Amino acid sequence: MREMGASVFVLFALALVGAASLVWAERVLPDKVASHFGARGQADGWMSREGYVQSMGLIGFLTPVFLLGIGLLMRLVPAEIMNVPRREYWLSPEHRHETAQYMTRQFGWMACLSLALIVAINWLMIEANRTSPPRLSGSVWVLFVVFLASVAIWIVRLVWHFNRVPRDKAV
Repeated sequence: MREMGASVFVLFALALVGAASLVWAERVLPDKVASHFGARGQADGWMSREGYVQSMGLIGFLTPVFLLGIGLLMRLVPAEIMNVPRREYWLSPEHRHETAQYMTRQFGWMACLSLALIVAINWLMIEANRTSPPRLSGSVWVLFVVFLASVAIWIVRLVWHFNRVPRDKAV
């Protein structure tokens, strides 16, 4: 976990916020929760409050764990099946550990980003269910655009990182 750096602290803070939002959801949501909304924000799917809280808790737990697992398993993936720019350099025995550490950190940040999205969606769902009739705010679209832009930036940073090789060490 030390290889994750600062992202482990951010992820822990997000997990606390997420847990608090689930406690809040349990207290303020109606027995029947609008859990799915159409493109214009109208409710078109329902579930029990308990089912909603359990589902969001499970998604909020499994998504970051899955992403962290990918990052941590990078050191075990055979170099032959990894596809990174300048692979001869980054997957060589002398740089493999550095590559694995970098990927672990980056997947730690992706876990943070994904958990932030889940927590924000939970908050929007709670707010939607506090109105009558339940209606999801249009800000969910802004949230998705920000998330997708962040993922795009994450990908560009990965590619940029692996395209850089010290001139004297280029393969």
